[in-house]
Amino acid sequence: MSATRARHGAEDEEIAYRLQVMGAREGFIKGALVGGTLMTLANWRFPWVQRQTLAGKTFLASWAAIFGMVTHAGAFTLCSPAFLIRLTD
Repeated sequence: MSATRARHGAEDEEIAYRLQVMGAREGFIKGALVGGTLMTLANWRFPWVQRQTLAGKTFLASWAAIFGMVTHAGAFTLCSPAFLIRLTD
């Protein structure tokens, strides 16, 4: 493997990593907002949610945030080759 190819591979990995981190941040924020909003609305509407502990409600809301983070990070990673092709054109 030549030094130029190794350098470009490292640059591509760094770009893909940065895209994945950006996607994870965006997904976490979206998931936290959606999960927190749904949990707040459910707390107002359903008595069985009102009887749950704060730890249980937080667990469900954080699960939504983590789900958003993982799915958005994966989506950004999958679209990164297409993004790199657009950058080089």
